[in-house]
Amino acid sequence: MIVDEWQIPNVNLAPDPRCASQVASESAFPRNNDFDSLGHYRYVFDNVIDAIFVHDLTGQFLQVNQAACRQLGYSRDEMLTMTVQQLHNPEAAVRFDGSMQQLLREGNLLIERSHRRKDGSFMPVEINARLIEYKGQPAVLGVVRDISERRRAEAEIEEQNRKLGELALQASQRAKQLEAITELVHIVSSARSLDEMFPVFAEQTRRLVDYDRISIILFNATTRQFIIRLVLDESGNGPRQGMAMPCDEAMVDFMQNTPQPILCPNPHAPERNLIGQRMATQMGVLTSMSLPLMIQNRFLGVLALSRRRAPNFLSADVQMLLPVAKQLAIAIENARLEEQIKVMAIREERDRLGREMHDGLGQVLGSIALRASTAVELLRQGQTERAQATMEELASLARVSCSEVREEILGLRTAGHATLELEAALREYLRHYEHEWEIACELQVGNGGLKICHLRGEAQLLRIVQEAMTNVRKHARASRVVLRMIREGESLVTTVEDDGCGFDPDVRRVDHFGLLTMRERAESVGGQFRVESAPSQGTRVIVSVPCREIQEDPR
Repeated sequence: MIVDEWQIPNVNLAPDPRCASQVASESAFPRNNDFDSLGHYRYVFDNVIDAIFVHDLTGQFLQVNQAACRQLGYSRDEMLTMTVQQLHNPEAAVRFDGSMQQLLREGNLLIERSHRRKDGSFMPVEINARLIEYKGQPAVLGVVRDISERRRAEAEIEEQNRKLGELALQASQRAKQLEAITELVHIVSSARSLDEMFPVFAEQTRRLVDYDRISIILFNATTRQFIIRLVLDESGNGPRQGMAMPCDEAMVDFMQNTPQPILCPNPHAPERNLIGQRMATQMGVLTSMSLPLMIQNRFLGVLALSRRRAPNFLSADVQMLLPVAKQLAIAIENARLEEQIKVMAIREERDRLGREMHDGLGQVLGSIALRASTAVELLRQGQTERAQATMEELASLARVSCSEVREEILGLRTAGHATLELEAALREYLRHYEHEWEIACELQVGNGGLKICHLRGEAQLLRIVQEAMTNVRKHARASRVVLRMIREGESLVTTVEDDGCGFDPDVRRVDHFGLLTMRERAESVGGQFRVESAPSQGTRVIVSVPCREIQEDPR
């Protein structure tokens, strides 16, 4: 083919699906012609942006364009004295023969390599090579593109993906931690006692921070001692539950004045972590942390965790458990207040029993003693019939007294029976009541049944019901009594209703002290109490307890 330097070959200008380098290799170089004799092809060759190399099958360069020289920093004359292998790193140079074999088999080749510049630096490139005929000899045409920017972009994308993956993992771990913390706070806040809560608390804490030993240590400000309240340590080493330890006054002062956690990351911690150093010496503890249990700036004790192995505890572990320690302090204070309430309730119940025995059983026993003396005197006088009548009255009084004592004992047993739910306790009480006093009893409970979580609230409600039932048998002359328990809004409303004689609430009654006691019991647990009655229309005793003390029975 003969063309002058201005002649444009017949080239298809429609969009070509091939890559630019492939188009260049197929259209820029006519087969079986002298490349240098075609001036306009030479112009295009030297002004293409990508580097173009022509080399023989051994790798010796035959022709390069200006872009190739600029890319590598060599002159054209220098390049034409070099081989492809000199541009590659040693590993790629070894693979040159294999690449040529693949090119000879397939006719084209697309590979990525690193080219060494004249200054010794390496540049990542993409090589699109194909076989051509150059000056009558087989040769390789390679279009070489600098892919440094692509590699940098790929590296940035990879780094961003790595960071996003780390953030996603951290977010997932944090979500699990928050879930575990929330569960721990719920366990602590809803526990009825520390002993009941601790095993689950210890297991859930392990989900957040692994440990070998965990303990709740309370501070006795009076004796200046630490008391091991609860402990979990599979090794069995160290202070046991219930043991008292002399306190480290420096640590107590530090906790009280600056309520911050004490982290002993290793046995060589600063001197203020003396307790951690003692644990390391006596128990083989490697790392420990003590979180203060504070309530209204008052030091209650510490939540202590320790390990006998790596890794050491970190500040992040401490921060994770701080909200748990705060809730635990509230639970400990609530347990202390609950214990005080129980002691007060026992005292109140003891005083009430004393009054009832003095006013009730004491008077009955006095009456029995008086009638017994009368019967003896009548028998001495030979008045047998009158003595017999007096003895019958005495026997009747004794039977009534026995029934009242049995009822009182049943009431105490039912109110103090921790394993009985409220509904079951009431059913047992009503069954005995109906049998003993021959008054029909019916219990009506709201859907699903109810139970009271707060033990003192349950005990007080039971005592109110028992007091109301006692009034029914003593004063109402009723044949039937109905006990209803229905949830209304935020309250559990309990009604004791009889079909007896009723009374005028405005008239002072002999049992008004009993009504006053029932009112006080209801108000002591945040409830309300009222009585509705009228002559010949029966009586209704109504008591409501706030629902915050109540849970639906799931069964």
